[in-house]
Amino acid sequence: MTIEGRDYNIYVGKEELSLLPALLLPYKKVMIVTDENVAPLYLEGLKRELNDACEVHSHVICAGERSKCVKVYLEIVNDMLDSNFTRSDAVVALGGGVVGDLAGFVSATYMRGIDYFQIPTSLLAMIDSSIGSKTGIDLERGKNLIGSFYSPKAVFIDTNRLMTLPREQIRAGLGEGVKYACLMGGEAFDMLERGLSDYDDFVRRCVEYKLGVVEGDMREAGLRRLLNLGHTLAHAIEAKKKFEIEHGVAVGMGIYFMAKAANANGELCQSELERVVKLLEKYELLERISEIDVSELFSFLRADKKSYGDGIYAVKLEKIGQCRVEKMSFEQFEDYVRGGCGR
Repeated sequence: MTIEGRDYNIYVGKEELSLLPALLLPYKKVMIVTDENVAPLYLEGLKRELNDACEVHSHVICAGERSKCVKVYLEIVNDMLDSNFTRSDAVVALGGGVVGDLAGFVSATYMRGIDYFQIPTSLLAMIDSSIGSKTGIDLERGKNLIGSFYSPKAVFIDTNRLMTLPREQIRAGLGEGVKYACLMGGEAFDMLERGLSDYDDFVRRCVEYKLGVVEGDMREAGLRRLLNLGHTLAHAIEAKKKFEIEHGVAVGMGIYFMAKAANANGELCQSELERVVKLLEKYELLERISEIDVSELFSFLRADKKSYGDGIYAVKLEKIGQCRVEKMSFEQFEDYVRGGCGR
C-alpha cells in the first residue's frame, strides 16, 4: 500500500521494500546507518538487495538514546568523508527512532544536505518518528536541541519487522500509540482498548493522521503542536532520568500527568480519565510512575525546544479525540499540572 504525501511517499507492506533498489539507481554510493540490535537481523540482507543498485557502505552505532549525540554524529560524518561521499550520494536509516533522527540529521547537514531514505524497524519509528521530517540530536540539557526539518525521499514500513522486537520496544512504541489514540479517538482508541492482534490497520491510521497534520503545518507553527501531547513533560522526564526511560514510556507518563491535570481543572471528565489511565496501565506505561516527582520536572521546561519566550504551548486533553493547544506561561503550566498531581 502506498500513502502518497506531498513531498514523499510512504510504502506500507512486506513487498514494498523491493521498490528501494530502483529508487537508489541515481546514486553512486549509499551509507546505511543502523544500530547493533538491528544490524544482525537486517543489515546483510539489505546490503544484498542494494548491491546491484549502487556501492553500499554501512555504519553501526550503539543502540539507545545515548548514541543520538554530537560525538556519534561526527563519527558518521567522518566515515562518509573517508569514503568520499558527495552530495550526489545518499543515506538509508535502518532502525528505530534514534537511528532515524540521527541519520536524518546527518543527511540534512552533510555538505549542506544529501538525500536519505527511512526504513523504520520499531513501532515507535513506524507510527511517529519516521514521519514528519524532523531530524535531530540530543544535548545533555535536553532532547533534540540541535536539529532540522528535512524530508526523506521515501519511507518503507514493514510491520512484520515488529515480530523481532523485544517487549520493551513494543511498549515504548505503544506510548506514542496511546498519544494517537487520544488525538484521534473513535476506532483508534477502541482498537487499543481491545488489544492489537494485527498492527497493520493501527499503523496505517497513525501514519495517515500524522501525515495529514504535518503537511498542513510542516514547521510546527500551529496544528502540528497537537502531536506534542504528553511530550513537554516526557522530555523533562527523559532529561531528569538521563534517558534511562524510553521515549515512548516517558510520553505515556506525560499523557498521564496531563490527563490528571485536565480532570482536576474541569476539562476531562472522570470516566474518560479512567479510560486513558486504564489504557496506559494496559500497555505497562506507568510501571515507573512512582519514581517521578512532578515538582522536579519544571526546571527542565525552559530548555525544551517547544518553549517560547516566557512559556510553552501546552496540549490539553479535553476529551478522547479532542485536544487543544493553549499558550501558557511557565508559572501557569506549573500550576495547571500541580493541580492534577496533588504536589
